[in-house]
Amino acid sequence: MEFRRTKNGICAAMLAFSLATGSMAPLLPVQVQAKTSTTTKKKTTKKTSKKSDGSKILLDRYKKDESRYLVMAYVGTKGKRISVRSAASSKGKKLYSLQYGDAMVVNPNRIRKGKKTAWVPVYLHHKKNTGNKKYGAWKTAYIKVTDIKLSVLDMKKMVNKYNKYSAKALRYGLKYLGSYHENGGIRNGVQYGTNMKGGVACSYFVNRCYRAAGKSMPPSFMSAILKACKRVKQSEMRPGDIIFYYDGSTLGHVAIYMGNGFMISASGHYGQHYPNGGICIKRVNYGSRGLFNAKIGRVKT
Repeated sequence: MEFRRTKNGICAAMLAFSLATGSMAPLLPVQVQAKTSTTTKKKTTKKTSKKSDGSKILLDRYKKDESRYLVMAYVGTKGKRISVRSAASSKGKKLYSLQYGDAMVVNPNRIRKGKKTAWVPVYLHHKKNTGNKKYGAWKTAYIKVTDIKLSVLDMKKMVNKYNKYSAKALRYGLKYLGSYHENGGIRNGVQYGTNMKGGVACSYFVNRCYRAAGKSMPPSFMSAILKACKRVKQSEMRPGDIIFYYDGSTLGHVAIYMGNGFMISASGHYGQHYPNGGICIKRVNYGSRGLFNAKIGRVKT
């Protein structure tokens, strides 16, 4: 018998034989599934790699006790001008512009622990906070974190073993942060620049801080203060020492060194109002002024 293989691979003769003898039940028609391609189209899902925002940082370590620490936000790049805004957004109103060496105190009450931010909250020391006091005594503004540098001043270290008045003098001066500057001198028989709250000159500010700390001081003229001080090297400068800045060969400004590269003064060189001027904190090198043309004095004890 000739055996022929069907398409389905079953011998026709064997099938016929099985059916005839009844040894096999009739086969039901088989539904053959159409051959489907095993290659399915791969879904092309675009990988949207989440860009880590390098402009945001955690400020947790700067949430410090205000009674001891001052956290400073300052401009550390020459030729750079940055904006101080009313809100933590580029859409916030531009309030002030800071330049090289300008500094503002960070408001730790506005720092949220565990939350990254692109904006640093800073105090407006010339504007009282009339709202919720848990956010500090002064109003808050914001600076972009990529625009500034941060540094911490420990007020317990504002002590100078060579000058027992330094810590008290500095703490007294800090109470008046935000007061505006006024050129000193006598005009039309009236003494100007002697009001710590309403217009103060740089030399009077230094004089007043030390007198409040218990040190008798000469008249509030820069030359008189310099003459009464002991000269020290810049490498030996300590908190409380007095910096005498020269404009060319003329005495132009006087300030009190705080430590860590900062000083406090009543400044009028770049504006008479806070934060550019008035009683404010700056780096010892600021604007066009710096230690390259300055003398350091220490009050005699």
